[in-house]
Amino acid sequence: MGSAELQQSQTNRKKVFKPTDLSIKDFNGRVPSYLHQPNTPLGLYYFVRDLFCVGAFWYLGTLIDPLSSHLAKLGFSSAALITRWTLWPLYWFFQSLAMSALWVLGHECGHRAFSSSQAVCDAVGYVCHSFTGTPYFSWKITHHVHHSFHGSYERDSHHIPKTRSELGIPPEAPGKAVNYSEFIEDTPIYTISMLLVHQLIGFPLFLATNLGGQRSFPAFSSHYNPWATALFKPSQRFAIVASDIGIFSVIMACVYSSKFYGWLAVWKYYIIPWLGVNHWIMVIVYLQHTDPEIPHYRSGEWTYVRGAACTVDRPLLGELGRIFFHDVAHFHVAHHLFPRMPFYHTEEATKIIKEILGDHYLYHERYWIPNLLHSFQSCQFVEDEGQILFYKDKNGEAAVEVVGESN
Repeated sequence: MGSAELQQSQTNRKKVFKPTDLSIKDFNGRVPSYLHQPNTPLGLYYFVRDLFCVGAFWYLGTLIDPLSSHLAKLGFSSAALITRWTLWPLYWFFQSLAMSALWVLGHECGHRAFSSSQAVCDAVGYVCHSFTGTPYFSWKITHHVHHSFHGSYERDSHHIPKTRSELGIPPEAPGKAVNYSEFIEDTPIYTISMLLVHQLIGFPLFLATNLGGQRSFPAFSSHYNPWATALFKPSQRFAIVASDIGIFSVIMACVYSSKFYGWLAVWKYYIIPWLGVNHWIMVIVYLQHTDPEIPHYRSGEWTYVRGAACTVDRPLLGELGRIFFHDVAHFHVAHHLFPRMPFYHTEEATKIIKEILGDHYLYHERYWIPNLLHSFQSCQFVEDEGQILFYKDKNGEAAVEVVGESN
């Protein structure tokens, strides 16, 4: 995995990090302008394709219980049970991917990378995000803040590390060891429980309560609150209300459907895949911004390019991920540098970006499950002092040593 001039230190075996001095001008001169141009017909093709996948998987899902019942009537009770408990998880897996594809297209729309028409972007994005449980305009606004200040400890909008003092951990002092186990819970049951909460409802909790966002924001800094002044301007309140109406419409559609088909059917066909969407969002976004080798910058060291390089490209789910995640995981560094670049151009742009960034380009090939567990356990806190921050683990150790930091 590359990093900003990461080398093995001969003294303590830690990797050594020196921040880049590149500017966005170094990239603008080499990335062709046509890579920034969205193709509306192509974007609409992907929208229709993803809608078709959702509909096709939904239809196939309606065949599972009748098939199982038919096998049971024929006397194959074991086969019926196996069929039901094999095909439903398969449906949930693939439907969660198809719905995630729509969510990623909504993300593209929020950046106006889907079409040159703002109206087309907002119409498609509103449908995609409302259906997948995200308030479109609300998240579009705060996500723009993230892309304006990615990697900034003070100004980024999400995945802000907790500090030593926030966890109540005393500072290290010569001759005085800190027992980190007194402050950091790492039992297997606790880790698994927190990981499940993180993966299934972590994103909805962030939207509803700002969990994981800037902790200086006042209470009720919710994406559903039009009067959340830390997140939105007064002129944006109508957009927030419109976002809430989209989410409320989907909730009412679930309630209405439950009266005809029962809540069990609503859970099987929609809610469980929706939880899967939340899971994939957290896999993608968490691993893109949380890693022992990803820095965070305080204001004295932050620049746009340094912040843009604070993410990792990874081939999540291989070709399956490219189909359903629209390259948002495979080529995220390019997206950080050029958020309005359509996803179908980021692969070509990444080839150029890698040459410019050199060792500052971050890439992981590790499978996502061990990668997720590793980051979840290793990224515990950052120090209260310093301008360039790297996560420390449950033993108070950082994987990276910083050099070249200004005072």
